[in-house]
Amino acid sequence: MTTVDVHLQLLGRFQARRGGEEVPPAAFGGRKVRTLLRVLAVRRPDLVPHDALADVLWPDRLPADPATNLGVLVNRARRALGDPATIVTGSGGYALGRCGVDVEEFLAALNRARAAADPATAARACATALAMWGEPLPEDTYADWARAARERLRRARAEVAVRAARAALSLGDPRAAAAHAADVVAGDPLDESAVLVLAEALTAAGDPAGALARIADLRRLLADQLGVDPSAEVEHLQMALLRGEVRPARRISVPAPAAPRPFAELAFVGRDDELGRLRSAVAAGGLVLLGGVAGSGKSRLVEELARNAALPVLAVRAFLPERAEAWGLARSVLREALAVDAAVADALPANARDALSVLLPELGGAPTSTLDAESRRALQHAGGLGLLEAAVADGVLLVVDDLQWADPSSLALIGSALARLPRLAAVLAYRPEELSQDTLDGLRGARGAVEIGLDPLSAAAVDALVADPELARAVLASTDGTPFAIAEVLRELAVRGVVAPGPDGRWTARVASAAEQAAALGRAGQREAIGRRAARQSGLPAQVLALLALLAREVPARTVAAASGSETGAVLEALAALAAAGLARLGEEGWATAHDLVAETVTAVLPDGERGRLHCLLARALEAEDADPSETARHHRAAGDLTAAARAWLRAAHQALAGHATAEA
Repeated sequence: MTTVDVHLQLLGRFQARRGGEEVPPAAFGGRKVRTLLRVLAVRRPDLVPHDALADVLWPDRLPADPATNLGVLVNRARRALGDPATIVTGSGGYALGRCGVDVEEFLAALNRARAAADPATAARACATALAMWGEPLPEDTYADWARAARERLRRARAEVAVRAARAALSLGDPRAAAAHAADVVAGDPLDESAVLVLAEALTAAGDPAGALARIADLRRLLADQLGVDPSAEVEHLQMALLRGEVRPARRISVPAPAAPRPFAELAFVGRDDELGRLRSAVAAGGLVLLGGVAGSGKSRLVEELARNAALPVLAVRAFLPERAEAWGLARSVLREALAVDAAVADALPANARDALSVLLPELGGAPTSTLDAESRRALQHAGGLGLLEAAVADGVLLVVDDLQWADPSSLALIGSALARLPRLAAVLAYRPEELSQDTLDGLRGARGAVEIGLDPLSAAAVDALVADPELARAVLASTDGTPFAIAEVLRELAVRGVVAPGPDGRWTARVASAAEQAAALGRAGQREAIGRRAARQSGLPAQVLALLALLAREVPARTVAAASGSETGAVLEALAALAAAGLARLGEEGWATAHDLVAETVTAVLPDGERGRLHCLLARALEAEDADPSETARHHRAAGDLTAAARAWLRAAHQALAGHATAEA
């Protein structure tokens, strides 16, 4: 068998590459398969027992046959990665096999730095490790199984940076040494080894006063938070500096760390009442209609609900292009149901399973019967209800985000499920200005609903985010009070070095003009803030961002690469840079802009000629992938090719009619 080069990335957003090409997230058939791979990668070379894997993958409720369900997920992973040897089957468990993992490469570089016989070798090994670094396992931030691994990797990263600083000092480069050490101290002000090497670097650069200030900060924090004194090494350096025993040859200007620390997601504040109402309604098996304008925090609120839900969660999102794609959202819902328990499809009648296989090829092969369009649609609807009924037997929570973009067929299935499955609790989040009253009335008719609207954050909520009272007032007074708008102001201030997170995580002012700058940024509006961030992008990242904005849904990196005419590896690097800037994210089906407002802002400022050119590139790339013709038609039309658009829309109509999706057709 030919060896397949498979590589997993756990530092930064999870990615799998096969032969240098990204494996699209959708190829895995659900998030549980990707979680399985991350667990095996973290635990390699150990064999992870079935029960340990099952506890991670189904923390709320185990399926009836966990071992069989694990086997289904393992087979999906092997099929997506293209090499059965990537996962080894052992006695009572699984292990990661023939596969590269960036975490192991990072730790190997650290070990080379530890074993280095000279500073130059250590510096090269540290540079290799730091170039690979990204936030470890970010998808599993709140998962119990990942906590120890994340902390271990963060400690390893701090060690790499401190070793890089010491190597730079030995090589006579205090500027680089200070930058490495300051980066560690910014993340952990109590890291004595980092403070010590930072003070030594500042001293070597001719700034003993700055070195003494760093040591004084450390002494104060140790006393306040731990009730202890600094180590003997720190004490010795402090005394030597006070006595003037350390005399640098000349003063060198030491810059701040070269790259600003990534802007972390804002703390969850100001929505406790709404979260409590959501939990109460879900506990009673009810339906919640959650309305709010763009940026009001609907997605974050339902994430918090799902994170600690007592029921298994089917979490899905609708996308703008799916409004014309029959069963688009329903397909995602049904795949989530299969992820809860793959066996739920076994009880379906053969004809219903056969019809559903058109929507869900993973159910097994091509349809074996010839049905007219109306019969197939009826069987798909009945089969979807049957599959959901089996999945919710012991209670399930359905969470749908951006419901305003759901297609009519999917809305019909969701409405039927709400009317007929009392054990199905649901939270449907939407933008009120973009969802028709008829759709809302239909959902209310299916089941009595609790309706929650999201107001702007209160002053108390902003105070929980911002420690400086004047800055907090300026942020609230100059924005619309939505979490997204507030985050945009703080993000821009952080990039400018005007604010920084304090020890308690709240944002504090670093310059006297922080409140004034916040007010100016807030008045300019969140779209201008996004525009400023987008304008900082150039070259391939700028083109990739524009393509994502025009696509308005999650897509694999290869689609963007095909449209841009670039290598997939280069596009993945551009996507990583955009993610670090808060402009892109990796979702269930691939890459998308970080928020709908990012897409709307970027597309609004594209010159007409450039917009048309990019739409043309996207139309060609999507046609080559045999994508949904209605989406291809949209791009042809925007590119000005009405003939190609008409042909694509005709194909879309025939396809919709073949599936008897009358409204979409």
